[in-house]
Amino acid sequence: MRNRGIGILYGRWLIEGAPRVLLIDTKTAYKYMNEWKADLWNVAGIPSPPADEETNEAIVFGYLVAWFLGEVCLMHWLSPSVFFPGSFS
Repeated sequence: MRNRGIGILYGRWLIEGAPRVLLIDTKTAYKYMNEWKADLWNVAGIPSPPADEETNEAIVFGYLVAWFLGEVCLMHWLSPSVFFPGSFS
């Protein structure tokens, strides 16, 4: 996703337990907005107003999550031992 211009930051959240976090800058994906809106309309018949910021943010976030999970699945398929060390020979 980074090589397609999406801003991603991985690190630790500075709270108790220091959980790992992945932050995705949704504003860096707005260049794909028209493509994703067309997809929503063509596939599901879902309209989206052009100037509705909340709708735009929800569309971008949803497509980024789907894109990220697709990348994770692809990485797992190509190299399952990365996700489950020692469980595959």
